Amino acid sequence: MNGKKSYRGGVDLSYPLRWRVNSVLYGAHRATGHSDSGNFKGFQAFSRHPDIRRIDLRRSVRDPFGQWYVKDYEPRTPVQVHILIDVSASMRAGGEPTPITVAKVLSTALSHAAYSNGDALSIYACGSQIELQSAGPGQRARARSAQHIYQHLQQTPAQAQGAQALLQAAQRLGARRSIVFLISDFMFEPQYCEQVLQALGRHDVIAIVMDTQPLDHFPSWGLSLWHDAESGQKRLLFMRPKLLQQWRTDQAARQHSLNKLLLRYGIAPFRPTQPDWLTAFARHLMER
Repeated sequence: MNGKKSYRGGVDLSYPLRWRVNSVLYGAHRATGHSDSGNFKGFQAFSRHPDIRRIDLRRSVRDPFGQWYVKDYEPRTPVQVHILIDVSASMRAGGEPTPITVAKVLSTALSHAAYSNGDALSIYACGSQIELQSAGPGQRARARSAQHIYQHLQQTPAQAQGAQALLQAAQRLGARRSIVFLISDFMFEPQYCEQVLQALGRHDVIAIVMDTQPLDHFPSWGLSLWHDAESGQKRLLFMRPKLLQQWRTDQAARQHSLNKLLLRYGIAPFRPTQPDWLTAFARHLMER
C-alpha cells in the first residue's frame, strides 16, 4: 500500500486475504494446490508431482538416494468480491459527508481495487428490497466498473424505511468463500444484524460501520425539531442536559453492543470517522 492518489481524490486499496482461495484461474491472491508459476514454495519429490518441466537438477544431484526433485510454486488466483450497501433513509442523515456519500466513494475505490487485482465483483444496494445489483458472481471487474457503479449509486436514492434486503442479498452469495464488504450504519435490531452475519458466516466479512452523528455539538437547552430519516417522522423536543446525556449514553451502549456482536463473528469493524478516512481504511485492510 503506497497511498498513491489515483482518482476522485481516493487512494489505491489492497485487501490481502488471511486464507487461500480454491480456484484454477490466474489472479493476485494466494491459492491452494500447486502450480508451475507464482511464488516459489520449495521442492517436491518427482514421484509426488511428475512434471519434467520443473525438474531442478542442482537439487536432484545433491540427493544421497538419487531421487529427482521438482520446483514447487504457490499458485495465485482471483477471489470473488461482494459489496453490500445499506441504502435505507438513515444513511443520508447527518452532516456532510453523509454516510451514503462515504459509501459511494468507498464502493468506487473497492471496484477499482477489484479491477486491479483481476477479481470478480458484484454489488448489492439494499433497502426494503434490492435496489441495485451490478454484475453477478463470477464476473470479473472491468476497467469502467468503478465509474459505472458510482453512476448507478448516484441514481439510487437512499429513502427506504429499513434495510431488510441485506439478508436477502447475503443469502444470494453462494457457498464458495468470498470477501464481503458490508457497508451500513447498522441502525436495525441486533437480532436482524445477527441473522445477516449468520448468512455471511462462510465468507470473509469486512464491516464498515457508519456511526450516527456525534451529539457533542447539539445544544443542551432549548426547543429543537428532530427528524427521523428512517421513518420520516418529526418531533419537537425541549432539550435539557439530562436528556442529551441520556442520548449519549444510549449511543455509546449501542456502539458497544454492535462491536461485541461483530467481534463474536471475528469481525473487527472499521468506522470512517477520521478526516483522511480512506487512507485509514487502507491501513485497516493491511493490518487486519
